[in-house]
Amino acid sequence: MIVETNVSDYTLVAILLIIIEEKEVYLVTFHSYIFKAVEINYNIHNKELLTVLNLSYLALLLKKIRALYRCYYKP
Repeated sequence: MIVETNVSDYTLVAILLIIIEEKEVYLVTFHSYIFKAVEINYNIHNKELLTVLNLSYLALLLKKIRALYRCYYKP
């Protein structure tokens, strides 16, 4: 999995990509967020860390959804 982030003063964008067989890249999730008034004052390192933590939470959520899907729709 690859995590790519882009942070400006007011917003962040993060994407989670997966590489299959070292040649095909697929988008797993896209996340955008507008900072709250307090978060605008964070330095860039903290904003990037906030982005990675948010995306890690989304990845965990996707794994749970996948497990539920496999539970109900067995191939």
